[in-house]
Amino acid sequence: MSLATGAALPEVSVLVPAKDEAENLPEFVRQAREALLPLPYSCEIVVIDDGSRDGTADTLRDLAAKHPFLRVVTHRSQRGIADALASGADVARGRVLVFYPADLQYRPSDIPGLVQPILDDAADVVTGTKQGHYEKRFVSWVYNGL
Repeated sequence: MSLATGAALPEVSVLVPAKDEAENLPEFVRQAREALLPLPYSCEIVVIDDGSRDGTADTLRDLAAKHPFLRVVTHRSQRGIADALASGADVARGRVLVFYPADLQYRPSDIPGLVQPILDDAADVVTGTKQGHYEKRFVSWVYNGL
């Protein structure tokens, strides 16, 4: 099994900032488990609840009880994505850190492809770009315009 438990240290830590993502987190964890389980190296998921006001905390408590590869960091108030990533990195146990949003805009099945060049010592940093249909294009256009 390639998913880390309390006893097995991971090679890869996936840092997942989450603000009011109670609805998306069960599906994110399901997809991530499916993508990471067959890998030859161990992985953990570190979700950082950044001051959510919905049921994110309860959802994470339930998910963490079911999935030993899931670790949770909680901010009592919203501190922003930079602090969320820093908090996640502080508790991450893997030597490779992956930033991944919880909102399901990206597929967790892309994580192994992003990590492999680093594990092969072919890269120090890897980034991806969104391909295909982007459902939030208009919102992004407005946001970027502002």
